Amino acid sequence: MDQSTVSNAAAPKALGVPRGCIEFFADLLSARLGLQPGADGDDEYVARLGGRIHRVGSSQYSLVVRGCGNFDVYIPSHSFLSHEHIYIAQAVGCYYLHHPQSVSDVMLVSRHVANRVTWEAGVFAEAFLVPEAALRTMMTRYRGSICDIASAFDVPILVIKRRIGQIGLMAA
Repeated sequence: MDQSTVSNAAAPKALGVPRGCIEFFADLLSARLGLQPGADGDDEYVARLGGRIHRVGSSQYSLVVRGCGNFDVYIPSHSFLSHEHIYIAQAVGCYYLHHPQSVSDVMLVSRHVANRVTWEAGVFAEAFLVPEAALRTMMTRYRGSICDIASAFDVPILVIKRRIGQIGLMAA
């Protein structure tokens, strides 16, 4: 990436809205895109949104937005698939939640920053990949088995544990 792009880029700005608002939006977008639990279609849905996924050895940025409908997601090539889903969904969350507030068309999201922006993107990712209605269905189908549910959604077990706690469901 050239230096002029980096120097003219905006940093993402946190929305500062409650968790429930982010989860509601993520759930709506997931339904609108027709995502199915555990479906391996990251490249497809990101492309439908105007983005591209790059699996790279290393990158300073996790997301580069060049404008509406034009973004690149950079994920470590050595990631487990279940973690890839989270990285990609976090980037999509950051794109939707934080780019509209940017003052420039270009927005860079650093890989090594933990702040409210990354928290909001993480909340989005978990609700996007594990929508409440689908989680309730899987809780019944797999009789609360966290391992089986995580496998069905193809996300890390910790994501399922957090979603169950956030929604107030009981696990076996």
